[in-house]
Formats: sequence, C-alpha cells, structure tokens
Amino acid sequence: MHNSGVYRNYFMSHALSERFSLKSYVLTTDNVHLMAQDALPISDKIVIEPIYTLDYRTILAKWRPVNSNKGIHLKESNKSSKFTQFLIRLQRSFPFFLMLAEGSFFYIFNAYRKASKLVKTESITIVYSSFMPYADHIVAWALKRKYPHLVWVADFRDLHLEPIYKNTLAKFATLV
Repeated sequence: MHNSGVYRNYFMSHALSERFSLKSYVLTTDNVHLMAQDALPISDKIVIEPIYTLDYRTILAKWRPVNSNKGIHLKESNKSSKFTQFLIRLQRSFPFFLMLAEGSFFYIFNAYRKASKLVKTESITIVYSSFMPYADHIVAWALKRKYPHLVWVADFRDLHLEPIYKNTLAKFATLV
C-alpha cells in the first residue's frame, strides 16, 4: 500500500463494517498486485472485489518489471521531467482521466456493473467513494442516479484543482 489514501480507505472500511455490523464490499482495481503491499489483516466482514482494469499502471507493468517492494510507482526523479509532468497533468484533466487515470473506462464500466448487482442482491444502502481516483466517484455518482435510496458518502481527501501545483492542463479541463 504505502499510500495515505489507501490507509484511509482501509481504516474507513473497517470502521464502517464494525460500527454498523454490516458486511462491506470493497471494489478495487485488479492490478492491485502491481502496487506495494503491507500485510494488514482484512476483517471477515469485508469482501474484496477485484475489478478488471486497463489503466496506466497496467500498461507500465507490461514494459517494466514489477518490484515487489515498491510496486509500479514512478520514482520522484522520473516525475520531474517536463514530459512526465505533462502526462500527469493530462491524466488528471477531463476527459483524459476517463482513459488514462487510475481505473479508467474499463474499471468504471465493470465496477458499476458489479456494484449494481451488489445493490440488488445484498441490499446495499450506503456507498462510499474516495478521490483520487476519479473513477470511484463516477461509479458512485452513477449508482446514486440509478438507485436514489442510496446514501452516498463522497470523500475528497485531496483538492482536485491545486493552483500551487498546477496539476491539470486548464481550470476548465477539470469540470465534469
């Protein structure tokens, strides 16, 4: 894991399942094995559902061997080039994040299908999504539109548009 957002979601899923004595379903990318992992125990109330994903991590893994300690993350030194900075800003801008960012279109489509099935068969009433990636919020938004009874908890742990970092191509490119 080695990522504050992952830890946040890990502890949130455990807290919600314990607090409400409910089974929780965590939809995650099927390329999770490409990322560095910590050996954290998973409650028996939590079901991990890997979702088919074709995103930049999947593509990078085809060209680079995956280091089991560090996963497929880019080194900070690699992120400093102008070309890499442009690619990072591109994948964080609309509509490019639908194709390039974590999750991408395949994840969104497949996660929505799986989550819809779970809402029907498991009587799901609460959907929690966390930013970043955008894909999780798109899935949750679509679920809320289809199933208005759902309570949607949208977690934005990072600012999307950060003027200091200039992390998107343009301000208008971030509106969905």
